[in-house]
Amino acid sequence: SLSSLMDVARNAFKALNRRSGFDDEDAESKQIIVEVDPGIPGAEVQRTKPRDVSDDGTALIKQVLFVPSPPAGSGITIRVLKFHRLLAHSLIGEAQIMQATGPCDIDLMRKDKARATLHLTATTGLPVLGAPQPSPQASTSGASP
Repeated sequence: SLSSLMDVARNAFKALNRRSGFDDEDAESKQIIVEVDPGIPGAEVQRTKPRDVSDDGTALIKQVLFVPSPPAGSGITIRVLKFHRLLAHSLIGEAQIMQATGPCDIDLMRKDKARATLHLTATTGLPVLGAPQPSPQASTSGASP
C-alpha cells in the first residue's frame, strides 16, 4: 500500500541521516564564513571563502569586502556562519556596525548571548580617484575684506 511505502521511505531517510559518516563529517567541519550585509534592498551580501578554525578557536581572515554605505540611521550587519557542505550554514553570531570606526572588536551575538568576538577594521572605503581633495588652508565664509 502507499502508506507502507511512505513508511519505508521515511525510515530509510532517517537511517541515512543517522549514519555515522554524515554526522561525523559535519561535526568535524571547522570552517567559518564571514558575511557582510549592507541592509540595502537589492545590494549584494558579501561573503568570505570558508576559512579553517584552529584548535584554539581562532581563524585569521585576510580579505577585504566592499559593500555600499547603508542609509543614515542604519548599519551594516556582520554574521559569522559555521560552514556546512551539505546543509545550510548555521549562525554562530552577528552584530551591527553603525559607523566606520577603523580597527575594532565586536561581540557577535546569538539569542542575546555573546558567542564570539570579531576583530576587524571598518572604514568608509577608498577615495574616489580624480575627486577634488580639500585644501589644507582654512576656508572662510562671508564677505571678503
